[in-house]
Amino acid sequence: IALIRDLPFKREVSLANASPSPTASSADRPLIEDYAAQSLSHLSRVYKRLGLLPEPTDFARALADYSRLQRLYYYDLGRQAVVIAPDATKLARAVGGETNGRMAQMPGVLSLTRALQEQYFHWQEKLAVISLEDRKLAFRAVAAGDSLLVASAYLGEPRSTKTRDPARIMERWATVLEKMSAHLPDLLRQKLIFPYREGSQFVQWAHAAKGWEGVNALYADPPLSSSQVIHPEKYYTKRENPVRIIPWGLTRQMKETAVVDQTLGEHLIQVLLTSSVPRQQAAEIAAGFTGDQLSAYPHGEDLVTAWITGWKNEKEAQVFYRAYRALLERHHRLRFVGSAGRGDRLQAGRSDGPSMLLQTRGTFVLLLDGLAAAQALPLADEIWTNLDAETESIVIPFESAKRAAQLSWTSR
Repeated sequence: IALIRDLPFKREVSLANASPSPTASSADRPLIEDYAAQSLSHLSRVYKRLGLLPEPTDFARALADYSRLQRLYYYDLGRQAVVIAPDATKLARAVGGETNGRMAQMPGVLSLTRALQEQYFHWQEKLAVISLEDRKLAFRAVAAGDSLLVASAYLGEPRSTKTRDPARIMERWATVLEKMSAHLPDLLRQKLIFPYREGSQFVQWAHAAKGWEGVNALYADPPLSSSQVIHPEKYYTKRENPVRIIPWGLTRQMKETAVVDQTLGEHLIQVLLTSSVPRQQAAEIAAGFTGDQLSAYPHGEDLVTAWITGWKNEKEAQVFYRAYRALLERHHRLRFVGSAGRGDRLQAGRSDGPSMLLQTRGTFVLLLDGLAAAQALPLADEIWTNLDAETESIVIPFESAKRAAQLSWTSR
């Protein structure tokens, strides 16, 4: 593995039991749960209101199973050991067949590559402090794509530094994992698969251009969004970083601190839309996405949810606006009603009770949920009046990130 990846191990790595260690580093624990720092009950309510989760979903239970599948094999930083669950071997055999000995070793190869990622790039530590869901997904894609590239080389010939048909191997691995997670809600199943299916082709761009040195550079200058992973040209050719949306008007009007503060990103918008339109159409609509901001605030026993999405142009915003209206009406069995002469504003719900407001202005679309109509409309106006959007800054250009001094996260 060290010869293929062109990185010698800095420390010995042992093989540990699959059962969790009570002495494992607390830094590892957030990696088990993408949502460890936030209330699962709040997230569940918000995702159901958005249409990301079916109403009957037990989110905590589904997330626990998602976490188990996410950690079929991993590098335990606290014990400096790789951990391989029995189901990981079953997965490898399903991909390569019972008689394929080298394929059966694939979980070990993948987890050893994760050990190298930690020893050289402190990748788990970096992942642990990321709160934005979309950015964490993009970072996971780098690690998974790197690992699968090493595995595909290992499945070639011993000590080979060239990969052999990596696309086919990676696709098979993702397909079998997707079948194993068929019982999960689509939100979690697609989050599980994304780093493998999309991450592998993203990392291949760096490897094809500059070899393993190019892959190393990704850890110094990682993609900032799932959009860059889905469309590698937005990272490698002409950098298109996500737009950061700041709803000053919303934060000023709400009395309490947000209990949900997230970005969903292009990939999860695709997942959201596939519950209402065919997958290809969902991908085409989501491709116009530029950024989003999802917030939820306590409001009595309920939550006020505001989700603002940005789009490349007004046409793209209108396409999403219409598709999302249809999705919400179907998901919640409600009917939006437009205001007289206002095609950019739709509202559903009782005038004296919680309502759902959907609006579009220019290149933005706003969903505001959980307030009575008399309160929702003034708050929406305040959000539009005091809304800022700025492109996330580029940290290090890909061309310069290859220098050795920049490959360690601690050096930055």
